[in-house]
Amino acid sequence: MSTITSTASINRDSFQALKGQPIAQQLLLGMLQQKRIPNALLFHGIKGVGKRTAAKCLIAATCFPNRSVEMEQIQSIPHPDYLWVEPTCLINKELVNRSTLLSPQLGSNKFSIRIEQARQICQVLHPPVQSPKFWVIIEDADLLTLEAGNALLKLIEESPHTTFVLTTSNLNQVLPTILSRCFRIPFSPLYEEVIADILRLQDGIVLDPSVSQSSSGSVTTAYQLHCLFSEYPQYKELPQLSSIARILQFSSSLATLPSTSLLLLLQWWSSKATLPQLEQLERAIRQLKKGGNPQLVLDVCLMNL
Repeated sequence: MSTITSTASINRDSFQALKGQPIAQQLLLGMLQQKRIPNALLFHGIKGVGKRTAAKCLIAATCFPNRSVEMEQIQSIPHPDYLWVEPTCLINKELVNRSTLLSPQLGSNKFSIRIEQARQICQVLHPPVQSPKFWVIIEDADLLTLEAGNALLKLIEESPHTTFVLTTSNLNQVLPTILSRCFRIPFSPLYEEVIADILRLQDGIVLDPSVSQSSSGSVTTAYQLHCLFSEYPQYKELPQLSSIARILQFSSSLATLPSTSLLLLLQWWSSKATLPQLEQLERAIRQLKKGGNPQLVLDVCLMNL
């Protein structure tokens, strides 16, 4: 835990963008107001509950205290007092940030935070210019390679002017050495009405109540389901197919979906299935996650429903 001696101002209103996470909000505001911030914070919880938003709130509150900034722009706004690090994959021998990929499928199994990125962090660290701390935001810390994790551990221990803010949706996959150095802040699943409000205010979406109920408390899941059923409304109900020909035809159409959308759809059907159907759907989900051929997995699953 380091004490801030800077007189830099804090914009508390920035945290209004963090919805449905009163505990995280109170903890972060308390740290800033008391000027005692750990060298490493770990935001953990399922995807789509506000971890990235909370990191952006910290940046907005401390690096832009006297002006309003769009939260969506914070990652790309140049500023001397923070660095945003995200998982990368190797394409044509070059590291490419996940957010810049045109296709989310490309390299989807090869994302990681690599030693080259840890070295980049080391090169830019310096005492803050305007903010009370220099901030390093690291998304999906569970994707740190062992080599990058060891380098980061050294930086956490030797950088008193810096706070590392790590996020993860898979707490049990974060390196134990990193976990031991972090102050953990939990992010809970969101209430259905909070999810509906967020999507209405941010994207103008009027969410189907059945979608928010099946989103497991995640804005990301609710948004993905909304987009899926807006484009493919025929997939919302588990089909009743009477012939092998129709099953194979329907299976072929499903197999063209992106893998993330296909898994999401099977999980949606699982939430409404009978027990025998549930067993088949869960088996298909496991097989797809292990890299099974979508067409073959779906053929077997649908024939047994």
